[in-house]
Amino acid sequence: KAAYTGKSQSSNAESITVIVDVNGQEVSQTFWVTNKDGGNTYKTKTGKDALLGGYDDMDQFSLLTAGVPLNEVDFEDKIVKIYNFDKKADEEVSRPTMVDVIGEKITVAIQRIKQNKREKNDDGEYVNKADTYESNEIVKFFQDETDLTVEEIKSGLEKADFVHRWDEKYSGQVYDKSVEVTGKPGAPKTGAPAPKPAGATGMFKKKS
Repeated sequence: KAAYTGKSQSSNAESITVIVDVNGQEVSQTFWVTNKDGGNTYKTKTGKDALLGGYDDMDQFSLLTAGVPLNEVDFEDKIVKIYNFDKKADEEVSRPTMVDVIGEKITVAIQRIKQNKREKNDDGEYVNKADTYESNEIVKFFQDETDLTVEEIKSGLEKADFVHRWDEKYSGQVYDKSVEVTGKPGAPKTGAPAPKPAGATGMFKKKS
């Protein structure tokens, strides 16, 4: 349905939010395509530069929909509805939008995620609450009709393999990203990750 850019309020980090229609249900996911300094790479443990995971995801999304890499896709200002957490309501704002992908079809892998709710502390920073919620997150993109990944297409495969292995492994499971929260409300939250089941819920549907 749409893919528009955003920016962190506290740094130069930029994002792209993708909204897809999955059998009539709207699913959105925000991918961070630059770091706090505005770059799209990070240092590995060996000191080498590697693309940020969010940038790599959006590059694959662009290739599978627009047919070009992310750095070649066209952006135009469009009015989109974005939820304002302070006002607790949707508002219409103008954002640079990937116009080449509007209306294109793509297959997505969706995980069911359990995570902490967030609140602002005394310093105005969002921190974890003890309460949790579940939501759907897009974790992988596939070519419409063939279900091939970008990696499989580049390697010359004509029959999808990864999509079936992923679905078989993760279907029906919830990935628990929540952490145990300690401290008074509004204070910075700390804690170790809660025990996680062996995967996440897999649903492979096509955007319309």
